[in-house]
Amino acid sequence: MAATGQKGLYVNMNTGAVQAYLPPFRNALINGDMRINQRGTSTNLASLTAVATTTPGSWVVDRWNVYRPGFVADAGIGQGIGMVYADLPFSDAGITTYARVGRKANSATTPIHCDYNMESQDSYRLVGKTVTLSFYYRNGVNFSDNFLTATLFSGTGTNQPLRSGTFTSFATTAFAKSQSWVRATVTGTVPTSAAQVCLRFSYTPVGTAGGTDHFDVTGVQLELGSVATPFEVRPFPVELQLCMRYYERSSDPSSTHAMIAFYDPHSVQSYSKSALYYDFSVKYKVTKRTANHILNLYTDTTTPADNKVWCESPGITAGVLVVTLDFKLLSINGWSLRFSANVAGVTYNSAFTSGSGNAFGSVNFEAIAEI
Repeated sequence: MAATGQKGLYVNMNTGAVQAYLPPFRNALINGDMRINQRGTSTNLASLTAVATTTPGSWVVDRWNVYRPGFVADAGIGQGIGMVYADLPFSDAGITTYARVGRKANSATTPIHCDYNMESQDSYRLVGKTVTLSFYYRNGVNFSDNFLTATLFSGTGTNQPLRSGTFTSFATTAFAKSQSWVRATVTGTVPTSAAQVCLRFSYTPVGTAGGTDHFDVTGVQLELGSVATPFEVRPFPVELQLCMRYYERSSDPSSTHAMIAFYDPHSVQSYSKSALYYDFSVKYKVTKRTANHILNLYTDTTTPADNKVWCESPGITAGVLVVTLDFKLLSINGWSLRFSANVAGVTYNSAFTSGSGNAFGSVNFEAIAEI
């Protein structure tokens, strides 16, 4: 490459194109191209995964919270994959993934929201400044609203979610529906009183849902200034680690937490030092946002259960034991816990009491530190 002599510009000798210098980490959002999907949200877009009908709703992909006000049923989410060069996000930025958010087959007309809740510490650099939100979107054939609305919010609280915090919009635009990919922008000035910046995509369904009453979104970028720059595609390992500050799991997403076999390579295992208890201790791969987070434990089902452990011991058949959780200690760096079975009325077997040797125990976990 050869410099043009103009500060901030260079010539690409292979193409002859002149490109502006763009600083790294200008995008204030994480996972804006919807690549990271640690929860394994369904990629079967013909049958969207149902959004939870209790707080906080669900995450369509990492960092993107979807729900309906009042937690009305029958919103659906999924991760779309495999875009090709003919798709605008791919040809513009090499993006191949997107989030799909919509309504399942029902007549409920409660709005559907897709929120990004930014931490306060990441919001401070935007306070009092002009910012620009840019993104790609398209709508399904049966999209029942006439518009997809994008809104930027500011809040005076610390690390609050849009779904339950107190926020004020400072920039909003309703974009006409389109079945082809469109790049859109919203520009506004963050109030000087702001302690947090968040954003929302939303629409209000009409009538009874058709089979494709949804919108797709990707390439979401929030940056300083009044001009949208090309979407910043960060290296995959970097984006994954940024996401793991808010969510981490021991099992592969394809396993949906169920332990297919005792020696599941993704499970956390313990070698018991006592016939009466199991000790488990895990160090997170990435420091969590807060020590006050949710830790869910799993054995052979997809339902969290604090009082179960998968156990195997010499001379007995492996299986799930109902035990007592003596303690569960959390920090931003990991967790530790102890299961015991020497309590009257607790179901257990010789894994804890046999003299034939120490037993093995195993659990899967997920740590949730989302806002």
